[in-house]
Amino acid sequence: MTSMVEYWTAIGNIDCIHRHQQTSVSPPSIAFTGNFPVDYRSACGALGVLPHPKLVPTRIDDNNDAIQVFGFEFDLGTAAALTLCLPSCRRISTLQFLNAGLTADVIRLLATAIPQSAVVRLHLDWNPISNHDALVGLVGPNSPLQFLNLRGNRLTDGAIQPILSAIADGGQLRVLNLSSNRITSSSCAAIANILRQDRTIISLSLSHNSISDDGLIEILSALVPFPLDPAEAKLAKKFLPRGKLSTGQVGCLGNNVLKNLSCAFAGITDRGVSAAVATLLENTTLARLAFTNNTRISDTIVAELRNHGRICLDSPAPSVFPDDDGLDQAES
Repeated sequence: MTSMVEYWTAIGNIDCIHRHQQTSVSPPSIAFTGNFPVDYRSACGALGVLPHPKLVPTRIDDNNDAIQVFGFEFDLGTAAALTLCLPSCRRISTLQFLNAGLTADVIRLLATAIPQSAVVRLHLDWNPISNHDALVGLVGPNSPLQFLNLRGNRLTDGAIQPILSAIADGGQLRVLNLSSNRITSSSCAAIANILRQDRTIISLSLSHNSISDDGLIEILSALVPFPLDPAEAKLAKKFLPRGKLSTGQVGCLGNNVLKNLSCAFAGITDRGVSAAVATLLENTTLARLAFTNNTRISDTIVAELRNHGRICLDSPAPSVFPDDDGLDQAES
């Protein structure tokens, strides 16, 4: 008589972890070794779930590994096992879940585990969820994340607001990719507010969103000298570098950290580009402004600024999963 061989399925693992949660009153006791393949299998055994076929660490360099799941569901049972291992597996610095069917419960597990781990880069591309509030826990003062990719998650203005508010509270975020969502210029005031006081974000993508000239100009206003309003004046130490403006007012001399801003495939016209050119006369830190594939920018402006060096206007051919933001190259 042959024994039955069990194979991983997402729904099977979800059923297993639900049964475990209903019958267990305390976390499983596991002697972790720091070796991910060993620890992960131990965690799966303790939770009664089957190992995910794609959950294998990929070497980044001598000191860093990545966990990557592309096109396979990253189920709740797998997430529970992974998050048990993360604190002891200090080589894992990157998590990439591309089109992996993430749920709000999975994201909450990640948000709880990441601060106890060595993870600083998180890619959640193309994982639209119904409850976007779960994403709020990934950012904020207690988050160690330096790179967060939320591309293609159907984030609306309403969904992005609490996330932006949490980012404004602080953290270590250096690269933020919000491309290919449903964000409009209505969110640009909140983004500008982050940039008015943020001193960590060096690269921001809003490509493939409905960002108009007015929204862009709102963002650019944080990159040049601006006066502090009464509420900001009470928190003046957050607004660096400070100095006297031409009006004699005490203010902030503008965000001097952001290096890369991408508004490709948006709603930018000649007016927005002209505002960007004027901003760059005052801001010497911003190294790259991407406006590729904005079809309402005139050929005249494209020709005039073709060799600008800091503004990118040429229109490359679109791709199925556009990743034209240059976020990684602007990260260092």
